[in-house]
Amino acid sequence: MEPLPAELISHIVVHLSDDSSLRATSLASSRLLEPAQILLFRKLELQRPRRYGDPC
Repeated sequence: MEPLPAELISHIVVHLSDDSSLRATSLASSRLLEPAQILLFRKLELQRPRRYGDPC
């Protein structure tokens, strides 16, 4: 049996709706790792560190 094409795997993983499912999927198989991580890390928020005495 031949493995599924990467495009099909990505299409399937896109339908997972929550982060916990994506985390579990990324651990299930090395073929699922990259598509799941792309969705998990699609949004990155950076914050400047607060210094003592700075307003919130």
